Amino acid sequence: MRNPFDIAFDISFLPSTGGFGTHTAQSLRYFIKHDTKRNYLLLENEIPPLTSQTQNRDENRAARWRKLPPHWRYEKTTRRSRLLWMLYDLPILLKKYKPRIFHSLDNVTVPARLDFCQTVLILHDMIPISHPHYCRLQDAIICRWLFHRAIKNASKIFTVSHYSAEQIVKHYPHAEPKLSIIPDGVDHERFFPIEDQERLAESLAQKYRLYSPKYFLIVTTLSPRRNVTRFVKAYAEHVKRAQEKETCLTIAGCRGWKNHDVFAMTRDLGLDNRVHFLDYVPDYELTELYQSAFALAQPSLLEGFGLVVLEAMACGAPVICSSTTALGEVSGAAARTFDPLDEHSISQAISDIYRDDSIRKDLSRRGIDHAKKFHWETTTKQVINLFDSILE
Repeated sequence: MRNPFDIAFDISFLPSTGGFGTHTAQSLRYFIKHDTKRNYLLLENEIPPLTSQTQNRDENRAARWRKLPPHWRYEKTTRRSRLLWMLYDLPILLKKYKPRIFHSLDNVTVPARLDFCQTVLILHDMIPISHPHYCRLQDAIICRWLFHRAIKNASKIFTVSHYSAEQIVKHYPHAEPKLSIIPDGVDHERFFPIEDQERLAESLAQKYRLYSPKYFLIVTTLSPRRNVTRFVKAYAEHVKRAQEKETCLTIAGCRGWKNHDVFAMTRDLGLDNRVHFLDYVPDYELTELYQSAFALAQPSLLEGFGLVVLEAMACGAPVICSSTTALGEVSGAAARTFDPLDEHSISQAISDIYRDDSIRKDLSRRGIDHAKKFHWETTTKQVINLFDSILE
């Protein structure tokens, strides 16, 4: 007897801020567009708004939800513990509906092996395993078990960059035969350059009460590996060296953990009026921030991909970013890169962008062209091809 559902798709992170939420939203969008002949079972375990990434879940979900094909089914649960949902509720749901594939997007949510269902897993990065000091201790400990279990039980695995693939194989060599690389994409209907960038910048400066409409933008969840503290120091060095009074630094994103140092340092450096922390901003406002930014900065010490870099490039923002891990790979020759551990290297990149408008224009042009190589539609079609290799 044919299984009633082809694919069970875990959309639990649809309302969350960050990469998991973006990937889930775009996957849902293009599965509906390109794979409607198959029967999908959408599974959502509502994640409590206990962290900054989930506090705006209702707003995000409303903006990202799509009308489903009539033969698709949606099933919602409300287990507060994600781990208990994975170990208890998920197997019950899968045995009830018997899909042929379970598709997981959050690195670790994989059911025990079932004879009727195979798992296609995305591993965005190996950070809890390769660099556990960038995680909370309890998260790093539990992730060692969760990653091992997920990689062992998954039928096929894909990741988003060559850097992440190398890290996966380094720590789990047995994953290599079932591992593919499928880069993330860019939503070009949402992220695109505008002609009157200066007018929008003036409007946003008034809206957010920025020191200047000429702002360097950082989009990130504040945490140690995002390296914002070192970037603020480098920005202060640039301001002092150049006696620069024209720009400001605007940081958009949720507050993660161990983020208090950056606020204290900003005060100690006397930059309270030049560094602005916007916290969470809605999707549409983030687009406007990209489109009108003087430059986008991504100083992170470690990334599995670099979606923020590509989204900013698609909007025409010149990009300065770390040269290490996946950021150098994803940005290619379209960004001005720096050593994220060297404050002087970062400061020099800031000054280069500030002093030379021709550099900004060249980076903007190259960034727009580079971002065109990345499309969520292409990404999702490659995932569907993975499904095909199992189902057909």
